[in-house]
Amino acid sequence: MLTLDKTRPFGEIAGHFENDDPMFGAVASQDGFLFDGYGKLIEAALTPADRKRLEELVARNDALDAARARFMEIAPNTDPDQLAKIISVESLNKSSDDDEVDLVEWAYGRKAYNYGKVAKAFRDRFSQSPVNKKQGLEILAEHGLIPPMSGAGTIPSQQ
Repeated sequence: MLTLDKTRPFGEIAGHFENDDPMFGAVASQDGFLFDGYGKLIEAALTPADRKRLEELVARNDALDAARARFMEIAPNTDPDQLAKIISVESLNKSSDDDEVDLVEWAYGRKAYNYGKVAKAFRDRFSQSPVNKKQGLEILAEHGLIPPMSGAGTIPSQQ
């Protein structure tokens, strides 16, 4: 079953929910799923579409685990942290260098590109050069392509 991965970005949920509310006990959200204080998935909050997506994620995670196990059979001295970077969700979403950069897909983490290509896409489309992902997300939000982020901005000319 899916558990909260605290090494990846996740949202914290605050508020009071009644016992019959599907969000009762939720303290975190990640990938559209709700988790309790122990990092366990709150199954009562799953919709039929969520259940289908959960099956796909579990199958993907099982495939990643099998690939890592097979890799360790071949190269048993590999550092586990390095192996997690080599065989990861991000490596599955990696696009070829010939693909056109889709900045919205990049913003949501569904596509990964060489950051030089991402920066070039920002320059070509918006005449701006973000120095990091947060600035890129701010630019996309400013142009209405993604929802705005909470928190202080990082682009000095926009403050």
